[in-house]
Amino acid sequence: MQNTKKNKSARELALEVLLAVALEGAYSNLALNRVLRQHQPAERALLTELVYGTLRMQGTIDYILSQFVKQPLTKLPLKILLILRLGVYQLLFMEKIPVSAAVNESVKLAKIYGHQGTAALTNAVLRNVERGRDSLSFPDKQAQPAEHLATRFSHPLWLVQQWLERFGLAETQAMCEFDNQPAPYTLRVNTLKTSRRAVLQRLADCQVAAQPLHFAPEGISIVSGGTAALSDMLAEGLLYPQQESSMLAAHVLQPQPGSRVLDVCAAPGGKTTHLAALMQNRGEILALDLHEHKLQLLRENAARLGIECIQTKAADSRNLLDLPEHFADYVLADVPCSGLGVLRSRPDARWRKEPNISAEMAPLALAILQAAADKVKPGGVMLFSTCTISEEENEGNLARFLADNSDFAPESISFAPEIFAGASSLQVLPQRQGLEGFFYAKLRRLS
Repeated sequence: MQNTKKNKSARELALEVLLAVALEGAYSNLALNRVLRQHQPAERALLTELVYGTLRMQGTIDYILSQFVKQPLTKLPLKILLILRLGVYQLLFMEKIPVSAAVNESVKLAKIYGHQGTAALTNAVLRNVERGRDSLSFPDKQAQPAEHLATRFSHPLWLVQQWLERFGLAETQAMCEFDNQPAPYTLRVNTLKTSRRAVLQRLADCQVAAQPLHFAPEGISIVSGGTAALSDMLAEGLLYPQQESSMLAAHVLQPQPGSRVLDVCAAPGGKTTHLAALMQNRGEILALDLHEHKLQLLRENAARLGIECIQTKAADSRNLLDLPEHFADYVLADVPCSGLGVLRSRPDARWRKEPNISAEMAPLALAILQAAADKVKPGGVMLFSTCTISEEENEGNLARFLADNSDFAPESISFAPEIFAGASSLQVLPQRQGLEGFFYAKLRRLS
């Protein structure tokens, strides 16, 4: 029997989101936002933490559950498995939640979405987990490093194995720990309308604690405070939600006001609108994306931000024959990728990836990069960027591109010397720079 009451608890709403992710393949952020809009729950913070935390720690939670549930977890009804995951997350990862609340509220859900038997199972398993929390065992770190990190730090085993081979034990553990932190809420100030100093002052006046980001000169991070002031400033076009690593891309490309820019994979428009701001809304940006509905979102974002220099066009960026050769002064090729550098901000993404994802994505990215290169004017600049840490997709594709395109040469990056140190390309790594994993390669077309 399912709950038909109008006001559902944060735990029940969290279960709804997790069901949407598991059954419909929904992205957790979109499913959560939909639930927040529909129900406007009082315990927004609790709901958000339950959803993202349970997804983030799913691998560890399932490993622990397998020690207390006699049957394979795949044999459990999905709703009961999700309720157990929520319960274990509260018991082991949310210190402020009383044990009684974690167990009793989970049992209530099991009664609503199951029957008396599954409720009894839920009660027994969670109480046994609580009693056995100090004696939980994981694979030995030295004898089985991949298995230890995968189960202890909740990452797919295949991914941990790849990272161990490339980075070693200490750095792989640091990467996993980084991914398991809640992502900070970062925003880019729209410098076409205001300044970072003015935004920080207005937020402080509204009792919202915020601080400037270190590397992105327009970036801020929200520390604490209500959402009303932020909602107003977003609606006014003063702010745009964006991760700091993503904000760096426009600065690396450095388009000049009055220039022509081609963004070949533009939607939803974070980097595109940032380019427009750096150009002072002067010049021309042609923003391409395969999907028209995503371009509509880009146009809406641009309008809210007061940007008029962006034109959009639905196109497959592997084939740009309808655009003139030497079309743009600057080209941004922020190509599709495996997304392995941004697992912190996408808690469910790690469980969607397959071991061959980089091998599948690399040829697509290279095809787009090659098509985009044909549109760069002699003397013009192209930025090749991704949000992954895959060598095959990043350094490998860069080497393949340069081998086939002798009319392009690496260009020194002058922005943020404390990160880039004047290099022409850089793989930003979470465990080294403390930022989500982006790759940047700046290239100039020779005259």
